[in-house]
Amino acid sequence: MLNPHMLPWPGATDSPDTPAGKCFLQVTELLHTEAAAITECARRLRPESVEAACHMLASCRGKVVLVGVGKSGIVARKIAATLNSTGTVAVTLHPSDALHGDIGIISNQ
Repeated sequence: MLNPHMLPWPGATDSPDTPAGKCFLQVTELLHTEAAAITECARRLRPESVEAACHMLASCRGKVVLVGVGKSGIVARKIAATLNSTGTVAVTLHPSDALHGDIGIISNQ
């Protein structure tokens, strides 16, 4: 039985046999699954790895280049956008574009 205080809108049914009830159950199940995945990621983090990544970004004097293909490319673009909005110059580079001449975007400054 669904918690009536957690229903998606006033008057929604709490029955899992209705379309609204099924949808609500699917959404809450998805959120619980994602929360468990985030908890597992947090459990696996090593303080020295986080410190190294933070130090690397903080000491970067040039631009940060993020690389990815497919979903990881989308994530790279979002991270680059976030870094740019906080004052760290960042760009994304598709690996196949790098092989065809765009690798010049990378420098040691």
